[in-house]
Amino acid sequence: MNEKDEFYKFEAICITSFFDEDSDCWTVAFANDNTPSPEKYLILQRAVDDDDLYYYEVCSREYSGNGGFKKVTVTNKDLEIIFSEELINKFECKGLLIKFTKDAQFFSEAIQSLNHIFIQSDCNLSTKLSS
Repeated sequence: MNEKDEFYKFEAICITSFFDEDSDCWTVAFANDNTPSPEKYLILQRAVDDDDLYYYEVCSREYSGNGGFKKVTVTNKDLEIIFSEELINKFECKGLLIKFTKDAQFFSEAIQSLNHIFIQSDCNLSTKLSS
């Protein structure tokens, strides 16, 4: 993706968050456009009955897996993900930095979903939202 000391970056104009009752799964997705197949995206998911693993997909299934985030920080302007050493070596970058455009509003449902996705996982979720 990038150099190991850099972040893979993109701007998200679309943020989607929902709970699927059929699959008992929380999902949050960030994308650089509103099309069904955006070029740059992040999908995060976690099933209700999964004790500690969450699924991620970054721009393709080639860059997907379970677990491996060290820290996730959410502000009104961006989402920063710091990878574990294993993922730093796999993706050849430090993590992800997703900037929210003025059109992308980070909303309470997304925060709720992120809390469900990362609760009891090895990832530290930090929210720094201003009103």
